Amino acid sequence: MNDIGKFIAHRFDEVQSGVRAQVAIKIFGDKLPTLFPFGQKIRTILQDVLGAVDINLEQKISVPQVNIRIDRNRAARCGINVGTIAEDIQTSLNGETLSTVLEGRRNFELLTCALVRGLQLNSILD
Repeated sequence: MNDIGKFIAHRFDEVQSGVRAQVAIKIFGDKLPTLFPFGQKIRTILQDVLGAVDINLEQKISVPQVNIRIDRNRAARCGINVGTIAEDIQTSLNGETLSTVLEGRRNFELLTCALVRGLQLNSILD
């Protein structure tokens, strides 16, 4: 395989694995507080391996999530499309890009979002 072919094959492996390294160890599970110390133990062991260099541990961050289920029957009784409700919720929580503002060589997104003071998750349940 020529140099270009090796490069493309290596990049393809990186894209598939999500890791830019020759050797990678991935640890899977749903309890991040347990996984990180386990990864630290593995890193400590690998540091003693002859020839192992640039040993990195990537810490994943737990991001709070809100799952919203739209009551289709209630929406239908009110004459509201479920897709419209979903778009409105997304815009309220994430904002929406309205335009791009150019300032010299830099550009910025102009966003709109709903600021709801004192919003408690319990208040939007049901």
